[in-house]
Amino acid sequence: KFAFFLVFVLIGFATMSIDQPKTLPDKSLNTVRSFTLDIEEINQRNNSTELIGNATIDRQQIKVMVSHKGSIYTLREGDRLMCKSRVEKIPDNDLPDTFDYSEYLRRQKGIIYRCYVTPQQCMLVDHNDNFKTLLSRFRHTVTQAIIRSSLSEDASYLAITFFTGNRSYLSDIDRERFSMSGLAHILAVSGLHIGIIIAIVSVILRPFRRYNFRGKRFATIIPIIWMYVIFTGMSASAVRAAIMATFYFGAKDMHLKHSSINSLAAAAFFILLFSPNSLYDVGFQLSILSVTGILLLSRRLQIHTKYSWLNKLWTPIS
Repeated sequence: KFAFFLVFVLIGFATMSIDQPKTLPDKSLNTVRSFTLDIEEINQRNNSTELIGNATIDRQQIKVMVSHKGSIYTLREGDRLMCKSRVEKIPDNDLPDTFDYSEYLRRQKGIIYRCYVTPQQCMLVDHNDNFKTLLSRFRHTVTQAIIRSSLSEDASYLAITFFTGNRSYLSDIDRERFSMSGLAHILAVSGLHIGIIIAIVSVILRPFRRYNFRGKRFATIIPIIWMYVIFTGMSASAVRAAIMATFYFGAKDMHLKHSSINSLAAAAFFILLFSPNSLYDVGFQLSILSVTGILLLSRRLQIHTKYSWLNKLWTPIS
């Protein structure tokens, strides 16, 4: 066991070293230069547009955050811009007990550089489609379809949040209401959403039970779950739930013994293996810790009576 532990630690250190963001030499910083930017993420701010993507500077590709003066809605993920500006390192926050934005960007997005551009300092030169850009376009199409539906504005924004995981349409007032009511966690795509997907697919497949479809659930439900997780942006809580569901249905279909704790540990291992910085993500921390608490403590809170309906009622309550 100790040998396996050492192997996992070495894998962790190796993955962390590979995942570290690239740096530029000092001579490439704080001087006006031209570079290309392949847009991966677009965020609209107050009177500005935040662009995140890979920039090619001095024949080296690094991740950069570009603040574009003024709101611009014509750009798409996958666009390539030619920019001319001064790239600088995001300064560290030395104030104690305050939020360190530079550390957050480095850990969560792998960004340590930024620059500011005006409309005259950048222009669109090309567009490259890949799986991520096509998925983003499909997500945007679904979002617009919900907005154009017969739902009210508040209901459509809530539907977008639940279905796509995009919370940017919710107003600050609505977010505060969910937070004050203790229901803010349902706004994040997590095990609740995965459970709903499983329930819907199970109901759809119920008429096919006579064709021994029960033994083929792994090949039907799991691909649908992972397509939904990828569609919603692969948040840590959703990936955790999808991995646990994969282990559960795989064990069931192969008639093997299943352990929820082992599935949770495997989920944490694979998430950190491919995304070590998730360790600092509050969503990952809360997802793993809360499910650990449920698995370890819920059984101790259960009661067993002679009434089966009472037992079934108390299980979800516990």
